[in-house]
Amino acid sequence: MKRQTLSFRRHVQIPLVCLMVVLSSSCQEINGAVTTIQGAIDMIGRESSSWQGTMKELEANLFKDGDDLIAHQVTMLAERGIATGSAEIRCDVDFIGNRMIEGLKRILDEMEGRTPAPPVPHFCTVSPTVIELEQIQQGSLVGVNFYGYDLFEKDIRDSNVRIFLQNRNGSQQDITFARSFLSHYLMTIRVDDTRIDYSGESEKLVITAGKKVLSEISIVSKLPTYFDWCQGDAPPRLAEDVGQTCALSRMSGRFGGATDSVSTLTSNGSWYLSGNSSEAGVCASATCANGYPRSGDFMWSAGTSPVRMVLQEGNACFLTSISGRLQGANDRIEISVGSDGYYYLGGGSQPDASATARCVGKVTRHSEFSWSKGMGTLPLGTATGQVCFLSRVSGHFGGTLDSVRAYIKNGSWYLDGVAEHANLTASVSCISRL
Repeated sequence: MKRQTLSFRRHVQIPLVCLMVVLSSSCQEINGAVTTIQGAIDMIGRESSSWQGTMKELEANLFKDGDDLIAHQVTMLAERGIATGSAEIRCDVDFIGNRMIEGLKRILDEMEGRTPAPPVPHFCTVSPTVIELEQIQQGSLVGVNFYGYDLFEKDIRDSNVRIFLQNRNGSQQDITFARSFLSHYLMTIRVDDTRIDYSGESEKLVITAGKKVLSEISIVSKLPTYFDWCQGDAPPRLAEDVGQTCALSRMSGRFGGATDSVSTLTSNGSWYLSGNSSEAGVCASATCANGYPRSGDFMWSAGTSPVRMVLQEGNACFLTSISGRLQGANDRIEISVGSDGYYYLGGGSQPDASATARCVGKVTRHSEFSWSKGMGTLPLGTATGQVCFLSRVSGHFGGTLDSVRAYIKNGSWYLDGVAEHANLTASVSCISRL
């Protein structure tokens, strides 16, 4: 007489049952189901393209032997495999074969009384394969689709898939909030979510499950790239010197004497961002512009007259280094335009101050913006095709919180600052060929 279907509880307790009735037909039949499933695992492992036929045969054999519960588990597993291999999902047979093997191993674990390992998410394809920031800004890219399997087990709330926006310096923003699941096989990241803080430093999206990196997708942009340095850091390499100009876009910290400085400089054919300070919290950022021919490099030091540089028309000049004391309203480093139409590099009456500037030509659009303590954040316009650099700083840089900066956020330039002390001001020059 055909035996009745074994319950799930009975399968979980197989090792104990077998010890008690080792010679019974039930134990032999259960062991037979284990052997049948292991044979299917081995078959798919040898030839992944056979997964569908092997699963159908396994399902039929289990129903024939009365293992209905296990047979239904195999049926659901196979159905997920078929969906995963659909034209929409686009997982190849090797991916699906591995999915079947992992699922059958979990069924075996349940039958033999072991706690099954949680399913590990896998991705087969991603669309698009690269994220272009300009497409997000223009509204033509809303989401990135990841196709795969085991993206969650029973409910989307049990998924351990996390998403990070990684910058070039290795820092990350957790943007898992932008993740959604349409099925076990499809995850979408809403890359147009306004809570995501894109910048010129954005490098890639990193998708993880636990400590395992499941996928990475590069971020490309026509936006300018900017770099950060703080006291104690190694100078980051910014760009090749040929055809590039790199200048300061942010400075912060206490500037109390001659040794306190931040600068972009060239060495062995490359631009670097560096500084020197015995004070606290001295940091800087730099931005690079490509394709503007150099009009000249200039230097000014305290006690000398402002240095005449180049004509304003068709040119622009930016601060590449700032050194010395900035402790009061009259302490300043600045690029200005004289009555003769030339740019001048100079400063205030503070001792030991010095500065350098670079000027570039073929500038068809040039805008100046100024910020001072008490003002909010100033929008400077699109970051596509436009670069912004510091052209003037003044006031009391007396602590770690004192800072001025031009920066990119979500495809646009902004100017702001934090003034712990009085009289902090800054100006920036923005150039483009628009």
